[in-house]
Amino acid sequence: MPSSRRGGPPGPDPHLLFTALLTRNCSWAAQLLLSSQAQQLSHEGPAGFTTLHAAVVGGCTGQLLALVAAGADLNGVLAASVAATSLLSEPPDSPAGQLAEFLDSRGGARLDWRRIGSALSEGNTPLAVAAGMLDKEAVRQLLALGADPNAGPEGALAAVPVATVAVPGWGWASAGPAGTAAAAAAAAEPDPAASRIMAMLLAAGADCLRVPGGQRGGSSLLARYADTARSASHQQAADLLLAHLEQQRAAGALELSGHDRAAQLLLASALRGHRPLLDHALAYLERTLGGRPLGYHANRSLTAVLFALARSSDAAVAGPLRRLLGSTLVLDLAARDDSGCTLLAVAAGSPAAATAVPLLHMAGTPLTADALMQHVQELAPAAVKVLLTCGRPAVDTSKPDLVVQGKHGFSCPIHRALNAADQLLQDLPATRAGRAEARRAEACAMHVVEALMAAGCRPTIYEGVSTRLLEGLGLPAEPRRLDPFDVHANLPER
Repeated sequence: MPSSRRGGPPGPDPHLLFTALLTRNCSWAAQLLLSSQAQQLSHEGPAGFTTLHAAVVGGCTGQLLALVAAGADLNGVLAASVAATSLLSEPPDSPAGQLAEFLDSRGGARLDWRRIGSALSEGNTPLAVAAGMLDKEAVRQLLALGADPNAGPEGALAAVPVATVAVPGWGWASAGPAGTAAAAAAAAEPDPAASRIMAMLLAAGADCLRVPGGQRGGSSLLARYADTARSASHQQAADLLLAHLEQQRAAGALELSGHDRAAQLLLASALRGHRPLLDHALAYLERTLGGRPLGYHANRSLTAVLFALARSSDAAVAGPLRRLLGSTLVLDLAARDDSGCTLLAVAAGSPAAATAVPLLHMAGTPLTADALMQHVQELAPAAVKVLLTCGRPAVDTSKPDLVVQGKHGFSCPIHRALNAADQLLQDLPATRAGRAEARRAEACAMHVVEALMAAGCRPTIYEGVSTRLLEGLGLPAEPRRLDPFDVHANLPER
C-alpha cells in the first residue's frame, strides 16, 4: 500500500485518490483532497471511471462535495460497461479486467458485485450509478450538488438515472426463489428504496416522457416501461411514473409541450389503463391539432394506442376507446400491427372483444377476410362469432389455397376450420391429456363451423385440387375433389 496511507506524501501515482475511494478508505481520500498535492491527482481513472463514480461505488459519499469542488465532472459518463458478477475471469483488456488489475496492484481489494449489480453500465453518470445501487444518500447529495437527472449519452435512454433504478432484478426487490410467497410479494410491490429514489429523481426534474435525441420515432422511458410485454418490475416503474404525472396533472402543472410527448403519454396511459392521463393527453392533442393529422412518428404512437386498447383485458376499455374513436384526431383504422394483424383481428382475440369489436367497427374499422380467417385457423369460436356480428367479409375461394399470417390453408372458411382441427389432431399424443385436447379441438372446430353456417357461409366444393397443396395440408393426394359434407365424394376413385 502506498506510503501516503500512513500520512506520507502521495508520490507520483495520480490514481491514489481512486485507490482510496474504491477501497472504501474515506479518511485517506479526505486527506488526499486536503493535501498540498491535491491538484496533481487525476479525476479520470481506470475503465472510464471518474472519482465521483469511484466515491459512489466505494461508499465514500462524504467526499462528494470535496470532489466536485476539486474539479470532478458531476455529470461525467462511464466510457464502457463494467458490469460483471466476478472480475476473476475477465480478460485483462476488458474494462472489468482493467479495474481488477488496478485493484490488484493496490492491495488486491475486491468490489462487492452483488451490491453494485448492473449499475456500472456504459453511459452511466455518478447519479445513475448511485440510483442503480439504491444508494439513497448518494442520490440525495448528488442532486443537491446539481447533478442532472436527465444526463447521459445522446440516444442512450437506458443510462439515465430513472432507468437504472428500474433494472429488473436489481432496482426492485427480490425476496426469495421463484414461486415462494416472499418472491410473489416482492413481485407485487417495488423495493421501497427504489420507490423513494425514483421519487427523488422525479422531484428533481427527471423527464420520463423524453424521447432520446437521434431516435426519431423512438419511445420514451415511460412508454417502454408501460409495455405489457416488459417485466413486472418495468411495469411497476411505469405505474410510479404515471402516479407522479397524475400528481402534476391534478395540480395543474403537467405541461406536455409537444405532440410527440403527448402521444407518448397517451400510449403509456392506454397501456396501463390510466384514464385521467389518457384524457389529458387526448385533450391536448385535440386542442393543439385542430383536426390536422399528427406527424409520422407521433401518429405511430397514436396507432399503437389503438392497438393497446383493442387488445386490452380491462372490462372498462369501452370508455377510453369510445373517447378516442369519438375524438377529432385523424385515426388510421385500417392499420396493421407489426405481425400484420388488423385492429378487429386483435380486438376479437381480447377478453373485452364483445365491447371493443363493435365500437371499432362502428367507427369505420374494416372487417377483412384475413381477420376472420386468422381466428378460423386458430379454432377460436368466440372470436369468429364476434367478428361475424360485423358482417361477413368476402373471401376469394376461386383458388383453393389462401395464406393468412404466413400459414397456407384452404380459402374456404369451413374447409380451413376442419383442416386446422385435423392437423392439430395428428400432432396430439395418444395419452389422456392428448385425448382431452382432441375432444376440445373437435368441439371448437364444430362451434366455428356452426358460427360460419349461421352467418350464411357454405362450403366450397373444390375440383382438381393440386397434390402439392393436399400433401402440404396433411391430406391424402387423392381425392382431387373436396366436399367436407359429402363423405362419398371424398373417397378416392376405384
